[in-house]
Order: sequence, then structure tokens, then C-alpha cells
Amino acid sequence: MSTSADSEANWKYIKDYSIYYIEDSSHFPMLEQPQQFNTMLKNAVKSVK
Repeated sequence: MSTSADSEANWKYIKDYSIYYIEDSSHFPMLEQPQQFNTMLKNAVKSVK
């Protein structure tokens, strides 16, 4: 799980990345919110150049 502080630190070293947040989920979003997870995963894969 990533925190907002981690996200801010990442921008310092990694210039091109995306963060996807899934509400009401913790360590297993693919089990806890499968539809939202799959939608986000598909979008992430499509965005890879």
C-alpha cells in the first residue's frame, strides 16, 4: 500500500508514472473490488507506450 508521502517522493525520481487508488480496499484489491481493479488494470495496460 502506498501513502501520499510515498507518491510525492516518487515524483522526485520517477517522472512518468500513474497512481490508481481503489476506495475501500487494502492489500488485495483484486479480491475486494474486482470490477474496479480490472477496469483500472485494463486502463493502465492500454496507457503503456
